[in-house]
Amino acid sequence: MDNLQVLPNIEDVFFDNIEKHSELLLPLLTIDLSEVDPTLSGVVHFILPLEPLDTLGLETNKYHSYYSRCNWVAYKVINGKCVLEPDFNFFQLEYVKSHPDFKEHFDGVDSYLNNLPETLAVEISKIKSNYQKMKSKYSNCLEQPNGLLKYFEDFPEPYKYIDGSFPVRLNEGDNVNYPLTEDGRVFKYIGSIDVTDFTFYDENKKRVSLNADFNIVLYYDPVEQIILNTFSY
Repeated sequence: MDNLQVLPNIEDVFFDNIEKHSELLLPLLTIDLSEVDPTLSGVVHFILPLEPLDTLGLETNKYHSYYSRCNWVAYKVINGKCVLEPDFNFFQLEYVKSHPDFKEHFDGVDSYLNNLPETLAVEISKIKSNYQKMKSKYSNCLEQPNGLLKYFEDFPEPYKYIDGSFPVRLNEGDNVNYPLTEDGRVFKYIGSIDVTDFTFYDENKKRVSLNADFNIVLYYDPVEQIILNTFSY
């Protein structure tokens, strides 16, 4: 693929409310849709949601939507940029800041819940720090560091292991389930990236990573221009 942008600038990824989006979401990769499917146009973005301790959306059910639920999150694409589809309270960090009574809604022992706000803040701060180190490292590369993206380029086949938490339809052509839009259309599979590819060793031979051991799986609906992500561990 020729038109890949690794670690794109936040301003090029989020349509509005950029500061708020960047508190909870880190752009990893921008791709040209036409290189995946010649019938498509525009760009989509792979984005890392900052939910380091639990499954995305695990405790925040009242802010779920059709598209954004446990282990799924969606973005509306406007002029090639993303807007988070659910409320920001979909994320634990935001939820605990805006809901003083979060302990009544979250599962866990008192010691875990008492420390949760600080633990989340510390973990996310570490991830953001390493993200900035990566941005600095790769911005100085003369060539695009496409070696990071071996999984995306080498394994283009559709993701096959959607659980029962999202409505799907079986495609008889490849015997793979694809998620459905709210009005019953099939999403297009775009690709998957392994977040562990975004790793390097600094001058002190210390590993710099995003503390995420999973793949981001991306689907797209060109009609409503919705990016839909799930995550495989």
